[in-house]
Amino acid sequence: MVELQEVLERVEAIKDESEIFGYIVKRVDEPILQIVFEGEVVHEGDAQYIAERLHYLYKRDTFANTYVEISGVAQVSCSADEFMDKFIEWLESNGWAYGGGFKDVTGET
Repeated sequence: MVELQEVLERVEAIKDESEIFGYIVKRVDEPILQIVFEGEVVHEGDAQYIAERLHYLYKRDTFANTYVEISGVAQVSCSADEFMDKFIEWLESNGWAYGGGFKDVTGET
C-alpha cells in the first residue's frame, strides 16, 4: 500500500512533468500542479491537494474490485438509523460503497 506521504514527496519533487500511477502530473506555475488523464486536466491545485487526489485514485484503481462481507453486531450509543447513516458516510468519504440492508436487533441479543 502506498502511503499519502510517499505520494506527496513524489509530487513535491516534480519540476516539469511526471507520470504517477498512470496519470500525468504537470507543474503549471508554482505552486499549482495539474493531474492530466487522457489529455484532459482532471484536477488542479497545490501539492497537498494533488497528492491527496492521486492517493485516492491509486486506492480506487488498485482496490476497485475488493468486496468485503460484514457479519456481526455493533453495540452503539445512537439509533440504528443514525449508525447506518454514519457508516455509509464513512464508506463514501473513502470512495467506497455499500450494498445491502441492516436491521436493528436491539432486544434480540
